[in-house]
Amino acid sequence: MKFEEYCSTKNIDALAFENAEKLYYADLKVIFEQISEASFTQQKMFIINKIRRKYQLQNSN
Repeated sequence: MKFEEYCSTKNIDALAFENAEKLYYADLKVIFEQISEASFTQQKMFIINKIRRKYQLQNSN
């Protein structure tokens, strides 16, 4: 799974996040690509929640 897809599963707008915080996004993407998805989620749970509140993925309904 790619980091962009992962963000989507966590209800995060990856494009908005990347555009607003390029370096932070790139750092997290590198870490995501080096470890398993489950490990990333466990290690970054609080960070993911903060990012989700900031860059909530809008429903396309």
